[in-house]
Amino acid sequence: MNGLSRDLNDDKIHLTMGTAFIDYIRNEEEKAAPFDGIFGFSREGKYVDRCFLDFERIDFRTGESRWVNIFVPETESGIKPMDPGDQPYGWDGKINEYSAEMAVWWAFEIMTPDESRDFMTLHKPRVRFEYVQNFSTHEFTVKFNGEKWVVE
Repeated sequence: MNGLSRDLNDDKIHLTMGTAFIDYIRNEEEKAAPFDGIFGFSREGKYVDRCFLDFERIDFRTGESRWVNIFVPETESGIKPMDPGDQPYGWDGKINEYSAEMAVWWAFEIMTPDESRDFMTLHKPRVRFEYVQNFSTHEFTVKFNGEKWVVE
């Protein structure tokens, strides 16, 4: 089983700890169809400067936000982000493995794909996403387990 289970009473999909992040994204995309949801596999998007992100927060609970707040905490091995005061990071693209990895690059000032792979395998970073959907704030955390991103 891939970490997804169905509740036969209400046909909702429930996630269990350790669900592959890619499966979570597929599930969220299916639930959002035919609308354009916050989850997806597109790599399009960019870092949103904090001053613009603060303006978005003024109306943060009035609807769906296309800007995602991303937090990167200390790693399992005790490595702290270079400048925690820069968080949350803003992102105007889809929530997916790419945006999780980009946040790790920003937090730890990673410069190359090789450095990223080595860092993530050794230190197993976590990334927490916060977003607004259907007029309510949602958050969840993913962790790189040494091989892939999983939902915590």
